[in-house]
Amino acid sequence: MNDTSPTTSRSTSRLRAVISALMIIVALILAPVASVGTWARVQLVDTDQFVATFAPLADDPAVQTFVADQITDQINEQVDFKQIIGDVFAGIAEANLPPRAATAIASLEAPAVAGIQSLVASTTQRIVASDQFAELWEESLRVSHKQITALLKDQPGTALQVSNDGTLSLELGPLIDAVKQRLVERGLSFADKIPVKDRSIAIVHADSLGLARVSYQIAVIGGYWLPWLALGLLIGGILVANRKRRAVVISSIFFAIIFGLMTMGVWIGGNIFVFSVSPNPLPSSVAHAIFDQVTAMMDSTLRALTFLGVLVAVVAWFAGPSRPATATRSVLGSGFASLRGALDRAGGDTRGFGRFLDKNRNVILIVAIALGMAALFASRPVTFTAITWLVIALIVVAIAVEVLRRPEGESESVGTEKESQPPTVDPANESSRASESTDSGKADLYDDSDVAVLSRNADTEAEGTVDGEPADK
Repeated sequence: MNDTSPTTSRSTSRLRAVISALMIIVALILAPVASVGTWARVQLVDTDQFVATFAPLADDPAVQTFVADQITDQINEQVDFKQIIGDVFAGIAEANLPPRAATAIASLEAPAVAGIQSLVASTTQRIVASDQFAELWEESLRVSHKQITALLKDQPGTALQVSNDGTLSLELGPLIDAVKQRLVERGLSFADKIPVKDRSIAIVHADSLGLARVSYQIAVIGGYWLPWLALGLLIGGILVANRKRRAVVISSIFFAIIFGLMTMGVWIGGNIFVFSVSPNPLPSSVAHAIFDQVTAMMDSTLRALTFLGVLVAVVAWFAGPSRPATATRSVLGSGFASLRGALDRAGGDTRGFGRFLDKNRNVILIVAIALGMAALFASRPVTFTAITWLVIALIVVAIAVEVLRRPEGESESVGTEKESQPPTVDPANESSRASESTDSGKADLYDDSDVAVLSRNADTEAEGTVDGEPADK
């Protein structure tokens, strides 16, 4: 039975290593998918977040200029201003004006056409830059949100439309109608002749929306639960591992690498997107603005998760047996021990509670990290601010545990330190006491007869003899 015990132990160890590796690998594979699914869920499923993402585009100068130019071009295509002004001047010419007056009026026909076109362009630009356009944009976003998420439905009459082939476009009908009403208010009755047709601007083509479709399906299926599954597999794989600290370091390094590569992928994808849609149908400035606005949350989340992976790997490495880690822990341990001793001498001994913290220190720190990570993922998307607060909270907990814990025997050693120290002695007093004790000792050793004998011997030595014998003998 004893012969098979080592074999069984090795088999169990190998099984644990295999299970741990599989769980960590699956977790690392699911992590990027979960992050994209969470982003898709927040951006596409949540109406308020969807509006908050796209609404600021209405205030972007590049987008405003692009939309205003498109509206102006649509109006110029639908309304023949040259024909309208020509009819007006032809009517004037039929009034039998003098030749010089007729010639002068005819010369004003071309400037009148240009002036009307300029008036339409400036009016359109002011409308697009006004709060009215921003409100219309936001309202249209809310109305068409279901279309964006489904990518199949068609709801005419809204500013944003998604066709059956997956092309996201901006409907110009409501905006053209707003320009038309403004021109009529300014006394330009010909504006009533501007037809309001279903004209649109293609913002993103179907090829560019492929990732959005996949992301939406992921969001619907597992945008909420997939991150928890990945986190559970990662924690479970670390707990099953034979060398837990090493598993934490390795998995954190790969975690940081994966999300670092995804961050680079977003940047590369942005350049590809801009290149694919510029200059037609979108100028590069507008394409950049749209892509940056849509992916801003994902980009910040990926950067934050990359930083989180690096942070966990560094902390786990410093918890290991390396020389820098050991030296750092030694210095911090001595500092906290001195601090605890000072607190105990000042009456701050935590006694039983401190001994409880000392016995369960590792468990408390692990629970704090687990709760912090759970709170971090629950408050998705993960941001630098959230990670910073998590790090600060964990540092505060670790410092509090180190200050309040009381290892066995530490309090007793501090309490008996004063008793074991020798009394303080003043060197000057000690010297005087030593001389007094010497003199008194001499007085006790010799009586009066002994003093007389010592005195006679001293005199004999002075004459060169000792007890009657020559000194050289």
